[in-house]
Amino acid sequence: MNYKKNIYSLILIIAISCGLRAQTSQYKLYETTAELTKISPDTCILKCVVLDEHSCVAGAQCKPCIGDHLKVTDALNKSKIMVKLVVTNPGQYVRGEVYSFLIKLNKTDHKHVKDAVVIKEIR
Repeated sequence: MNYKKNIYSLILIIAISCGLRAQTSQYKLYETTAELTKISPDTCILKCVVLDEHSCVAGAQCKPCIGDHLKVTDALNKSKIMVKLVVTNPGQYVRGEVYSFLIKLNKTDHKHVKDAVVIKEIR
C-alpha cells in the first residue's frame, strides 16, 4: 500500500513542478539589468549576480526604511547598473552567485529601476 502512496506522491510532485515551469515560461527573460530600465512595469525573469544583501535590524530607525533587499547586477557583466530587489529573506542568497528571479517590476525611469520585488527564485 505504501508503494502506491509513494507513486502517487511522485506523480503529484512531477505534475506540480511541470506546472510551475509552464507558469514561469510565459515571462520574458532579461539577462542584463540595463534591459529592465527600458521596459514598462511588468512581471519578468531576471538572471543576475548578487552583489550584496541587506537584512533589517530589529529596532533600527532607518528613514526612509529601505527594507530587506538584494543589490544585484546582470549575470553577463555587460551593464554596471545595480538593481535593488526587495526580497523576504536576503540572507539565504550568496554574494557572487548567479540566480534567476521572477520579479514584479513596478517602476523605472528609463535610467534606473526604482521598484522591483522578488516573487520567487527560479531554479
